[in-house]
Amino acid sequence: MLKLGSGEKLELHKHNVSFDESTQEIKVDAASKTYWISADSIAYYWIHREGVEKE
Repeated sequence: MLKLGSGEKLELHKHNVSFDESTQEIKVDAASKTYWISADSIAYYWIHREGVEKE
């Protein structure tokens, strides 16, 4: 999960996301569009795990 400086939250998945080191951008290949997210626009990130139970 990412939160951008604009406040927008995005959920990323391994199967359609890559990082372009030359431009420092995250590339998201969605079904009908491709998005590029500048690394500078990321405020913070965290891992969202479904199905994880707390003890």
